[in-house]
Amino acid sequence: MSTRPASSGLSAWLSTPLGAHLLDTELRYFDQELADVFGFNAFQLGLPEFDFLRANRMPYRWVTGMDGPVRLQSDLCALPIQSAVADLVVLPHALEFSSNPHQVLREEVPGGLSGGVSVIPAYLLARLALDQSLLGTGLGGELLHDALDRIVSAADIASGRLVVVDAFDEKAAAFYRHYDFKPVKNNPRRLVMKISTVQKIIRP
Repeated sequence: MSTRPASSGLSAWLSTPLGAHLLDTELRYFDQELADVFGFNAFQLGLPEFDFLRANRMPYRWVTGMDGPVRLQSDLCALPIQSAVADLVVLPHALEFSSNPHQVLREEVPGGLSGGVSVIPAYLLARLALDQSLLGTGLGGELLHDALDRIVSAADIASGRLVVVDAFDEKAAAFYRHYDFKPVKNNPRRLVMKISTVQKIIRP
């Protein structure tokens, strides 16, 4: 289950006038989308001849593959990367030349939530808080409902697949779990919910 040699043919085609036009368009798209994605470790899987991470500012950017100018030599279907290490993964045309394209690296989001992509557009929900005197009054749920309603309105314009929240402590995490947020793998205080699920709750 490895990346097929045909990918070298793609590299050659990308040097043709039509291929160069496509490559330029794709690189500019990646520049725009990845410039403000933050973290520590970014991975590019495939096409090591071209730097799809050039606009990203993470301190560690790893180009991975079996040959070419790679920093980490590995079969893309058997990556030696520990869980929760990758903050960003891009796969420029890697799936087209893989014998097992459904085996996608998923470091953060549990199965079924990512929609089959590794870079997932999401909305980070700021921490919600109430005065101690208001705890237990139900206002926390109303505050969350209002915040999610605003996110749904934003998603109608700008898209986005998930709502993400970083809970301050276990009590806060339990609050979000009560409203069907799901913890991500290896980080129980980071919780997510699909935008489609939010829409069903807010606009039944």
